[in-house]
Formats: sequence, C-alpha cells, structure tokens
Amino acid sequence: MGWTTKQAASKTGITLSTAYRYAQYYSQHQEVPNIWKPRGPPKAQTLQKVHELFIRSLIDDHGTHTLEYMRETLMKNFPEVDISPTAFYKFVRQNCALSIKKVQLISADRNSDDAKLKRREAVSSWLADKEMDFESNCVFLDEAGFNLHISRTRGWSRKGTPCKVLVPKSKGKNITILGAISSAGIIDISLRVPEVLGSTSKKRIADGKVIKTTAKVGTRTEHFLNYLHNTLKVLEKNNLRGQYIIMDNAPIHKNQSVKQLIESQGHKCIYLPAYSPFLNPIEEFWSKVKYHVKRTALDSSDTLTPRIVNACQHVTVDNCRAWIRHSVTFFKDCLELRDDSS
Repeated sequence: MGWTTKQAASKTGITLSTAYRYAQYYSQHQEVPNIWKPRGPPKAQTLQKVHELFIRSLIDDHGTHTLEYMRETLMKNFPEVDISPTAFYKFVRQNCALSIKKVQLISADRNSDDAKLKRREAVSSWLADKEMDFESNCVFLDEAGFNLHISRTRGWSRKGTPCKVLVPKSKGKNITILGAISSAGIIDISLRVPEVLGSTSKKRIADGKVIKTTAKVGTRTEHFLNYLHNTLKVLEKNNLRGQYIIMDNAPIHKNQSVKQLIESQGHKCIYLPAYSPFLNPIEEFWSKVKYHVKRTALDSSDTLTPRIVNACQHVTVDNCRAWIRHSVTFFKDCLELRDDSS
C-alpha cells in the first residue's frame, strides 16, 4: 500500500507503539502477527426478544421467582444461552422492564369464576341505573385499623447491613377509622378506640400457662350505625340528597338496620361484590392516609391520633375525584370477566 508505519497506525486506529511492534514482527517473521487473538472467556450471547418474552411469562406465572431461578430456567430452555448473573440482572431491569416490589397477597377467590360473574352482575346493574353515577352522586364508606406498629415496609441502611427498625414494646391502642368520601371530598371521618369491658377478664391458655387478658370490643354494628347516622347528617347539611351509599359486604354493613337507616333518609344502599376492593375508591384514601402516618416513626400512642388527623388533611377533593375515576376504569374488565389486575 506504500504506507509508512505512522500512516498505517492512523488508518487502522491502533496506537503508534503497537504499529511499530507489528512492523518489527513482520520484518523478523515475514508474516502478520495474530492480532485478533481472543482474550478471556467467549462473549456472552446477546439475549433477544424471544428471551425477553420467556422471562416475562415466568413472572406472569409467579412473581416471586428469584433471579437465579429465572436465569437457570432460561438457560435450560435455551441451551445456546450462557449469561452471567450480572448481565442477566441488567437485562431483566432494562429490557424486560421488571423491578422488585413488595408482594401483595390476594385471596385465591379474588379471580374465581363466581367472583367475576358477580362483578359483572353488579357493574351491569349500576350502568343500567341511569340515576347512579360514581363521579357525582355516590358516597363510599369503609373502615381501617391503625396502631403503633404501622410503619414503612422498606428502609435505608449501609451496604451489606439489614435495615432494622425498633418498634414499641406494645402496639398500644388499636384505633379504627370510619371514613366516607365522594366526589365532593371527605364527607366524614370518625376515630374509634376499642372499649374495655368493665373490670372482668377472661383466661386464655398459652404455651401451657394461664394468662389473663382484658376483653375489648371492636367496631360493631351499633358503632357503625352511629357513624352512619352522623354521615347522613353531613349529607343533609350539605344538601346532598338521593345519594348512593356504597360499601363492601362486611357483616357490620349487611345488618338490615343499616339499609333501613340509609333508605329512611332518601338514599340508596349499594353493596360491592366480594373480593372487589378496587371498585371502592376509599381504598386509595386509606393508602394515602397510612402513607402520611408512616412517614416518621411512631413512639407513643399519644402521637397516633393527631398523626391520623393530620394525614387526612393532606387529602384533597381532586384526590377523591381521581380515585373515583380510577375505580370506574375497572368497569370494562368486570363486564368482560377479566381477572383483577389492580
């Protein structure tokens, strides 16, 4: 070609010192050195779309598979693939768009044929009622429990060390919140601490020992009726008549006196189908309230009640309307008998 050593280095992109070394080798041996000799182990094969789909199918079947199990299963089904754990992790995160999250345990009955049929029946009846509108004349009721052990399930720690959080020796008092929201915002909130039944106690056998416990009463139908009565007063005060009062099918809600009270005030009583929390927007309300309660650690029962009150103040009318619209988006899935994917 008539190139000088310097020109050859520039044309081929190698360093000048390497070019001189190659030129010297050729001068001595009259042959080109083996400059493409591979170093280290062979490069791992690049995973393709078919591998991405296979990995996603594994996760769709069971979301708790470990990375190692997924990698071994992939290589077993595709013998030509040999990928390191590090490269596989990168592929799972970037190409498959998968990430590790807190596991949400749901009942096996949630997507049973019977549950899906009841959802379709319920949603069909709601849509057939021309006066019923989730986004304008529905009030959603529910209860949620709080105690001192409520805390975030994830935290920060130094690399190689677990994240440990000290919790109070006792959970303290369990507090039940009864809440109601609508497109107008929070309708009513009531905090309730379980009552102690006088001075009597009952005995319970634990590990062969007899221990004394104080009996407490949780939220019963009579407590819910008192709360419901106050909620209906709020609706009346704000001229919200002819509302659809929507709640799940918990026993304290299904008492005949609950329906009678609602209808006596000119409202309608609606029960959600079983295993369908995603159809109740107030579930998102509880999530936001608990998020604000858990932002900093609790250390005494005295801080729990004001913390709950403060958390409720972070809920806006726009929040409530967005949660209601989100629940409505599931109507189509219910009508088509699809599994719950919320």
